[in-house]
Amino acid sequence: MLVSAPDDATAAADASVRDRAAQRLLAAFEVGHDPLMLIHAAEQHIAAARGVLPDREAASGWLVLAAAEAGRAHAAGRLAGGQLALEALDGQSLLGGSETEGQAIELAERLCREDPSAAMKWINLGRLQERAGHIDAAREAWRVALELDDANTIDPLQRLPADVRAMAERATSGSSPR
Repeated sequence: MLVSAPDDATAAADASVRDRAAQRLLAAFEVGHDPLMLIHAAEQHIAAARGVLPDREAASGWLVLAAAEAGRAHAAGRLAGGQLALEALDGQSLLGGSETEGQAIELAERLCREDPSAAMKWINLGRLQERAGHIDAAREAWRVALELDDANTIDPLQRLPADVRAMAERATSGSSPR
């Protein structure tokens, strides 16, 4: 559960409340060493970043913290930590952090290796590759995602959302992915 400030609080006040919650979660991690506390701290900092937009500098600062926390959880064996770290790096990249673009692609590739049957991980890799201008690599990632999605007939709730699937289909057919 994410903690937030009262509805009438400013974005900065909400971010401050979320940061305090994250600090408490980090303290809990230091005591119990449960990587789930790192994941929840990263979620708080990602929420803080979203809340302070369009203040790019403040948002980037919260995302740096989130990437570090989630990265520690991922290093401790939590795939969810890797996904959150990717979300934070991707957000930094979108805010103009060109150095994080390559880090995000590397992490997305690693997540695909760690969980190769997760179609959404391949979609994320394709999206990042496309943004970096690596169109062939993006199309290959989307092709893999579509193959995985086609093979997932057991659990329809695990299938790609229709709009995401349509984007990947357009991209692999040669037309614009957007």
